[in-house]
Amino acid sequence: MSPQKLFFSAAAALLLLALFLPQTASRTLPDPPCPPSSCGNLHNITFPFRLKSSPQNCGYPKYVLDCWNNQPSIMFETERYNVQAINYSDYSIRVVDPGLQDQTNRNCTSFPKIVLGSDFFDTGFKFRSTGANVPIVYTTCSTNLSKEYVHTEFCTKARSNGSSYVTIGDRLSIRDVPRSCSFETVAWASVNGLIPGDNSSLSSIHAALGYGVELSWKRAYLCRDCERSGGQCFFDDPLNLEGVSCSHRCYDDTGFDLPLPCSIHYYGVLVILYGLVTIVPFLGIRFLLGIILFVVLVVYQRKRRHLPGDVTIQDFLDIQSKLLPINYSYAEIKKMTNGFKEKLGEGTNGTVYKGKLKSGPLVAIKMMKKTIGTRKEFLNKVATIGSIHHVNVVHLIGFCVEGSNRALVCEFMPNGSLEKWVLSEQGNTTPLSYKQTFQISLGVAHAIAYLHNKGCDNFVNMPHNVLLDENFNPKISYFGLANLDDADNNVVHSFGMLLIKLARKLINMNPNADAMWIYDQIMEGNEVVVTGDGSEEERKAMKKIIVVALWSIQMKYADRPPMNRIVEMLEGDEDLIEMPPRSFIAPHT
Repeated sequence: MSPQKLFFSAAAALLLLALFLPQTASRTLPDPPCPPSSCGNLHNITFPFRLKSSPQNCGYPKYVLDCWNNQPSIMFETERYNVQAINYSDYSIRVVDPGLQDQTNRNCTSFPKIVLGSDFFDTGFKFRSTGANVPIVYTTCSTNLSKEYVHTEFCTKARSNGSSYVTIGDRLSIRDVPRSCSFETVAWASVNGLIPGDNSSLSSIHAALGYGVELSWKRAYLCRDCERSGGQCFFDDPLNLEGVSCSHRCYDDTGFDLPLPCSIHYYGVLVILYGLVTIVPFLGIRFLLGIILFVVLVVYQRKRRHLPGDVTIQDFLDIQSKLLPINYSYAEIKKMTNGFKEKLGEGTNGTVYKGKLKSGPLVAIKMMKKTIGTRKEFLNKVATIGSIHHVNVVHLIGFCVEGSNRALVCEFMPNGSLEKWVLSEQGNTTPLSYKQTFQISLGVAHAIAYLHNKGCDNFVNMPHNVLLDENFNPKISYFGLANLDDADNNVVHSFGMLLIKLARKLINMNPNADAMWIYDQIMEGNEVVVTGDGSEEERKAMKKIIVVALWSIQMKYADRPPMNRIVEMLEGDEDLIEMPPRSFIAPHT
């Protein structure tokens, strides 16, 4: 091809692209005439935000705020965040994890209630990160570290040895961290919350954690005009908060008498094909070389996934939240388990062994029975499990599918299955406390709501598949990998039965008492919660668990609340929960 023909072909292609570019949505429409509302210290709440009590036309459905005890909050999927401020001049909202809100004048550092990956900010049109947010990394080390790491004590996570540190993660790389250190968790905070001139003290980091995360809602606000006009709104540039474009249909039933851009769009297929035929031969060799280089880079990065090097903390977060589970060989699985030396348990689908990764953390490895499905079925279920990221769901680290061998590699849970704590009749386990019982109930509810939202209810089998970490935080396991029968897959009812089993050892009743007896005792005003060492607040929490359980085992499906509502009931005021009807699917518990 001559240089002249190449030049004109490229110019034609560029002209086509320019004509196809959608027009940027720029016109504005007036906001609905609704009066501003307030909640606590948050005043002048206006469109697109509104309170639940406000008329529906006063805001977008995705921007509904809840006002509870004068504290405004907003739901992201199944998790609730407290709203600190809304700035209508720069289209930003500041939210904070409830577990991190009160960090003032504390000598210890709280753990986030909600653990977030870096994909938390990829929420489509709803919210985007403003770029001011940084990860606060929690680590535990057996040796003292440099001043880049701030020494502290963790409020809720006790370890037998080692020192605790927090640091702002974006200024360090993993190669700077000694091998004696391990990552505990990550919280996100805005740099605007740091004390001016001080970004390395504990008080400054505490101030940032309590300040919260800043998110932008400008894109969604700009897209409203496009959607109202019947167009399709999309982003010109994922990194540019201003880049919102609106696309409309160019034609209806005919291509005649159209504006020039739409005429080219209507007849442009042949023009595009001509451009491809003339340009592709020239670019073919470069494209092939690019594919080869890309494959080499992917293989190189795959080999480095578990090796310390020039990986930044942000890269570490991306690995945790976005990459697929690791495909281990059978030889690696055998080495991790030291030849399958220590067996943790055995079920109908396989045997669980204790193992250890090269980097040090303990893992639980389940070797599946050779009769478990086909290779394709196993990989499909691994892909489903690998997409699950929740603080109350066991994290899938990797898997093995080699020959007839099938294995799952998951995080190790020191306190084992919840089943041994609620069903043990030998009395050889320490009873769960009021606080632990409520913590387990709420954590399992959050996990089930999350799994239900992702369509993964068939992995829930309680209490056998509920595991406990070193702090008795519950995590749902999917080790079974077997679909439950439809008759046994009523998750809400199963959850209600679990709550009754959890509360059984802490309430005054005969071990053989049924749900009817519990219901009658409450309705007659009798005290069913043990008055022992528990505080009044803890006894109220236990009564709330029992009432929620009675709601969950109602005979009529329509009377059973959805899991999102159950989470709200457990987190809300016990006095506001009404008693359910006296109708249960199974009277004996």
